[in-house]
Amino acid sequence: MAEFLNESAAAGAGWGLVLALGYFATATTTTTLASVTTKLSPSIFRALAAHPNIIGSKLSHGDISIHAQIALDPEIDHSKFHLFTGLGQQLFLALQVGYSVAIDGLLAIFPKTVVHLYNLVTRTKAMDQETLDRVRELQYRVSCTEELIVKFGTVGFKEAMAGVLSFGEPDGGRLPLARGM
Repeated sequence: MAEFLNESAAAGAGWGLVLALGYFATATTTTTLASVTTKLSPSIFRALAAHPNIIGSKLSHGDISIHAQIALDPEIDHSKFHLFTGLGQQLFLALQVGYSVAIDGLLAIFPKTVVHLYNLVTRTKAMDQETLDRVRELQYRVSCTEELIVKFGTVGFKEAMAGVLSFGEPDGGRLPLARGM
């Protein structure tokens, strides 16, 4: 992967985006998953955060303890190194421990709902019971909808939206799924 990013930089690219395997959920096999995944210690993020060209990290796993350890690490300058959850179903919890936001497939499909949830959680005044109840309701809805993305991947979910609601493109996937599911 570093080789491709270096080649892209040499060709003039100013940044690179690495898509997680979850984007290609239905095309990911046990073999491919085992060959590329590594569990990183939370302390490795101290080194990443200290690098001048790294502004943050997106974590798309369900271990909220690891999320909290990284987000609350006093040795990380969180004004320069931002954390993003890749799981909208964790948005409320992730924001509570200091994450910046979610980068998640559901945001492209239901942006108003997720942004409303984000705004309710991050506003500066203390949350009253009515607001907390609304946050919990929205987080429940987001979490239930996220299960569709977990099951079918972002590409599958986009195809379903196109097929059912005539919204978006039915073949909007990237390689290897450029022609759809």
